[in-house]
Order: sequence, then C-alpha cells, then structure tokens
Amino acid sequence: MVSMKNAALAGEMGVTVEDLRVVISSFPHMRIEESENPSHGLTVTWDNWHKYQEDTTMATRQRMSRSKRRGEESKKRKELSPSINVPHQPTFQIAESILAALDKCADFRIVKRLRQPMWWQATILANPGVDIVGQIFKAQKWLVDHPERRYTRLDRFLGGWIGRSERDESAEE
Repeated sequence: MVSMKNAALAGEMGVTVEDLRVVISSFPHMRIEESENPSHGLTVTWDNWHKYQEDTTMATRQRMSRSKRRGEESKKRKELSPSINVPHQPTFQIAESILAALDKCADFRIVKRLRQPMWWQATILANPGVDIVGQIFKAQKWLVDHPERRYTRLDRFLGGWIGRSERDESAEE
C-alpha cells in the first residue's frame, strides 16, 4: 500500500507528491490498483517480483564450482594463454644511491622488502619529484630520535614517510 500523500517517498524519488502516481505507473512491470476506500491509498504490484529478488550470486558460484570439477576452467586457461611473443620489457633497477642510503641506515638495511625493485618502482611512481634518498635519511633520523616508537613493518613506515613528505612539500609552496 502506498499513500499518494507520502512526501518522504516522493522526496526520495525526486518528484512532487502530485507526480508520485504518474512516476510509479511509468516503471516497467508495475501495476497500480486503487483501493475502494480513498484514504487507504494505492496498491502497487511489481510483476515478476520473484525474478528481481533472486540471488544470482549463488547460481554463479554453483556454476563455477561445477566447472572446476569438470576441469573446464583449466581448459579455458590453456585456450587463453598467449602464444604471441611479447617483447621483453626491461626490469626496474633500484638506483645505486637508494641502495647506498639503505646500507647506511641501521634500521632499513635489514628489511628485505626494501630490496625489492617492484616496491621501489611503485613508491617512486606514486611520489614523483620526491628526494627519496633524503627522505630515507630523514626517516632514519626520526626513528633514532623516537626509540619508544618501534615499527615492525619498516617498509610500510618508509612508504608512508615518503608519501607524507610529498604532501608536506606541496603544502609549503
């Protein structure tokens, strides 16, 4: 039952109370029936309601599970594997100045993640124009000055430090 004086519904739909009936009747698969008592409002029926309430994610999960059991997924992967020779892209190399700075900092020298080229490539691309070597030394100085603040994930600490340094420098301009 929908009251044709329902200002909240009209407001949610972005129409006036007077236009509410016209808008509801314009929806596909909707039927509007007036009740015998005008004060009761309208009965709005949505045809094929059960179709719109169906959880299709369950059907999708079931289909995927069955295809795995049949081995269809591995067949698709074999079909999709590229047979085209993709030219070899050069791998990213960590700058010697960054490696030297890490070696000079006691806290950062032992962190394995900071020796991974992919980590540095992402960090440098995300923070263009930042003096990375200078920020490594500043972060090490902060760690020395604040021994009570021990970080277990120094790669995350340094990534956050470098990201904040970019914002700080742009705020000063």
